[in-house]
Amino acid sequence: MELKDWLLLLIPIFFNGLIIYLVQATFQKKIKRDEHKDEVKRKISNEFFSLLLNSKETFRSLGHYLEANQNSPDQFGVYLGNFNLSIRRLLDYYGDYKLYLKDFSLTVDTLNTTFEEYISYMLPYQHQQIADDIRIKLQEYINKLFKLICNASDQYLKNI
Repeated sequence: MELKDWLLLLIPIFFNGLIIYLVQATFQKKIKRDEHKDEVKRKISNEFFSLLLNSKETFRSLGHYLEANQNSPDQFGVYLGNFNLSIRRLLDYYGDYKLYLKDFSLTVDTLNTTFEEYISYMLPYQHQQIADDIRIKLQEYINKLFKLICNASDQYLKNI
């Protein structure tokens, strides 16, 4: 075989190998980038679920306190404040990562609207003794907020 024959044999093999290497490198970069995106989404989603569970737990703490201390509501404001803070953290976190949590948009938008109504209703009574009819209305808002949080956590679990 002459040099020309060797070149005609080896050049296509070399360039095919080079093309395969470049295609493989491109796909590996894309796969690595997609894995990173999935990891970020998973972390954001897990943190959101953690905040949902925290909100549920603070609601339960509020409920347990109210059951145990029906005649002594001296710490009611503290437990209610913890519940309000947990919901505010949840809504703020959702606002920060809305792009990644778009599956929860309807539920969280309803939660946000209800929370804003609840806060505007509660503000005038914040530093005074709460009458029974006002307390019942506040409990209705709190129960509605809790149901929305439960719906969001159930929706998260269904998406796993």
